[in-house]
Amino acid sequence: MTAYNLPEYEPAETQGDNIRHQFAEFARQVAEQPNQTTELTWGYEIESNTMKNVRAEVNRRGLPDPHEWQQDGSVSDYASDGCECSCDDCSHSCDCDYCDRADYSEHCGDDDCSGVQEVASIGGLTDTHPIGLDSLALAGINEATFESDCGIHIHIGSAHLTAPQVANLMTAYRLAQPVLNQIAERAGNHYSANHTPEDEDNARRGLEPSSRYYAVNVANHFKTYGTRTIEFRQMAGHTEIEDIRQSDRVRAWSHLLRLLTAYATKPAPQLYWLGKVKDLNDLLRLIG
Repeated sequence: MTAYNLPEYEPAETQGDNIRHQFAEFARQVAEQPNQTTELTWGYEIESNTMKNVRAEVNRRGLPDPHEWQQDGSVSDYASDGCECSCDDCSHSCDCDYCDRADYSEHCGDDDCSGVQEVASIGGLTDTHPIGLDSLALAGINEATFESDCGIHIHIGSAHLTAPQVANLMTAYRLAQPVLNQIAERAGNHYSANHTPEDEDNARRGLEPSSRYYAVNVANHFKTYGTRTIEFRQMAGHTEIEDIRQSDRVRAWSHLLRLLTAYATKPAPQLYWLGKVKDLNDLLRLIG
């Protein structure tokens, strides 16, 4: 077998600005490509401190709206100063279906948390330029406020994946993380912690993880109800990358994750080389 030859230069950990510049260029290229059908279904969740304003503009302009608009206790809502919710109190967020508190309605009812801080696509997306993301761009998502408490989550449909394939994807992400960290800009965050090789071994055995707060959250894959997805939680809402639109950033990040998923879950993936890539262009040459 011919080895994958990699150039010799600085490791990814020292190339933050270069990798982020490469990602901005990648995002522009993806945005300019014609719409294509995706092999993997996917979805997005975007948190913003001013998401209520974006929703109001969607409604005002009558834009297509294939979304769920949600409250999220982990995000400060500038439009609802009376809300005191936080994920210290709520196990999930301000979402009644997931909160464990017996006094949930008193703790974070509509009287206090009248705003929305998160928008999520509905259903499995099957194209690269979904109409919902275009609507958000027209409604001002690119001018919305994204503070340090905001995140962007990408779900990729995983019903067709076996437990060993899920474990391979976790390994692939961990090996490529020196590059991905520079792009996602939220390394080591409580809500997107790094998983370990032991976590990958547990996934290979089909065991559900003890927490969903990992950069690669596989809890939804191993649950026995609902749509099975793998959730990538590391992308920060705020970015240090200049001259990149948030909608383009979401589109490019989701595209990169689909490429990584396809590579990691193919028969006999060469995962070893993922740990040797030095920048984004290097990674794309390997998995693209």
